[in-house]
Amino acid sequence: MRFILPLLLVLACLILACIGFAIFSNLGSEASPPAAVATTAPPRPAAATPIAGPTEPALGVLDKSIPRESSLEAGAAKPTTRPTAAATAAPTSRAANSSGLLIRNQKIYDQDGKLVYQGDIDLKAVLDRIAAGKKDPHPNDGTTFTNRERRLPIMSDAKYYTEYVVRTPNLREVGPQRLIIGKGYEIYYTPDHYATFVKVSR
Repeated sequence: MRFILPLLLVLACLILACIGFAIFSNLGSEASPPAAVATTAPPRPAAATPIAGPTEPALGVLDKSIPRESSLEAGAAKPTTRPTAAATAAPTSRAANSSGLLIRNQKIYDQDGKLVYQGDIDLKAVLDRIAAGKKDPHPNDGTTFTNRERRLPIMSDAKYYTEYVVRTPNLREVGPQRLIIGKGYEIYYTPDHYATFVKVSR
């Protein structure tokens, strides 16, 4: 009996030790999953890299704006012909069908407003007279034209234009026709005493 009690105590201790070891091992195995979760958690921020996705639509918007700019440039290239047409609008205020020195279909009126001539006006004879140095008897022939009405291009030289008389057929008076010649050899014809001008091409 002396030896039975100690053996029972030893067996009880062993049983308790085994039970404690089993409980401790179960607790350790249950505590391990948090460690595993902790190891898998860091990759999630790395997986959040799709932030770059929203920038792709922005690039698409920029790409869409490129055709708009090209269409504006194409549209802006068309109106370039209009300024040149406006700039070439001559200082003449009267349209005439002129072919060289022949001014067609002119109506010449005297000071009383009476029609004294209708037809073509050939300026070659007047230019030949001027080139030969011959002067018309009228005192204004060969004098400075001041461009007072400002119907011709305005020049800084006050003596830029010279006036010459163009005689009207079958009219005793000098009549309203004149030639105005600039120092740059521009020639302007007026059938109505400076009211309107036609630029003459030689």
